[in-house]
Amino acid sequence: MKEKRLTERDLLQIKRGHEHSLAEKKDGVRPTAGMLINEISKLFSIALKQTLPHGAGMTYSRRMILHYLSHNETASLTDLIEHSHLSGASLSVELSEMEHCGLIEKSKNPTDRRGVCIRLTDAGRELQRGIRESLSSLDAALMRDITEEKKEELCTLLRTVRDSILSEIKEGE
Repeated sequence: MKEKRLTERDLLQIKRGHEHSLAEKKDGVRPTAGMLINEISKLFSIALKQTLPHGAGMTYSRRMILHYLSHNETASLTDLIEHSHLSGASLSVELSEMEHCGLIEKSKNPTDRRGVCIRLTDAGRELQRGIRESLSSLDAALMRDITEEKKEELCTLLRTVRDSILSEIKEGE
């Protein structure tokens, strides 16, 4: 799979399309950290879709499923629900579509006949490699003006925010 690199022109197009973003409003109201995280997430998804050959059909949930399966030979539905943060019904829809596209295969669990084992196909592994390369390239392009020290600090802060969100979700269940 040939990787499409994010060019300066691509970054300018993304910026032009979002010149009136929350962070740039001039009404005197500064966006909250949560608002900025949400905006960055949406912009990152747009940029990623522009770099992936099949970007429009590759949802965040599918990328997380591919990522998990690329690091685990097989997975159960429970494993994938926990990792992807999807409901059982939503995961079932994603897996059916991924199976139809030839990215995964399902088989009966040999130790638990009620269970299912899910694994990547060769096509799924190839797609995951392309996604990993695109993500790496995109991350480098987006973080190029930030020092290594600041990147580490940002990652530490974002992990703390993520863990707080996960904690809030678990308490609300």
